Amino acid sequence: MKSGYVYCLRFRSTQFYIGSSNNPIQRLKGHKKSCFSKKPYNTFMSRVWKKYGEPELYILAKVPAELLQQEEQKFIDLVFGKEGCLNLNPYADRPNPWKSPEHIAKISASNRGKKHSAEHKAKLSAFQRNNSARRKAVIGTKENETIEFPSVRQAGEFIGRDHKGIVRAIKGDGQTTCAGYTWRYK
Repeated sequence: MKSGYVYCLRFRSTQFYIGSSNNPIQRLKGHKKSCFSKKPYNTFMSRVWKKYGEPELYILAKVPAELLQQEEQKFIDLVFGKEGCLNLNPYADRPNPWKSPEHIAKISASNRGKKHSAEHKAKLSAFQRNNSARRKAVIGTKENETIEFPSVRQAGEFIGRDHKGIVRAIKGDGQTTCAGYTWRYK
């Protein structure tokens, strides 16, 4: 049977956060990543973390995984709203107290991108196939042998190397040849 942990992150100040996880060390890393991101989930905890440094992790309880939320809720009920508590939500089962499931679904649907018509997709595809600015012919020279390709990618496939090596050789970024060939654009 899997178990989980109810934990407390305690900062050098008198502030703390109650949470639960099957892997508290990994969850601590997740909190840290969020706190130092451009848009932290919990700005209060982010500010405390930046001011006082990494918190100490205390395990409050080890419980079966199916009882984890209930046990976390007991601890949150004891401390939520009291001085120093950094928990934003009084409920253990809802990670974001401001967004309903319907609101989250609406946001998710709006972020899926624009759907292009079949005609528009065909135009985009034709443009990419025929765009001379993107596809430059290349010439590779090796001793007395000269090879020419309509694109860098095709040259890469022919010599069995990544096309980026050819581009670096043309630009002179740390190398002048790729697969023994000296490359240039046509």
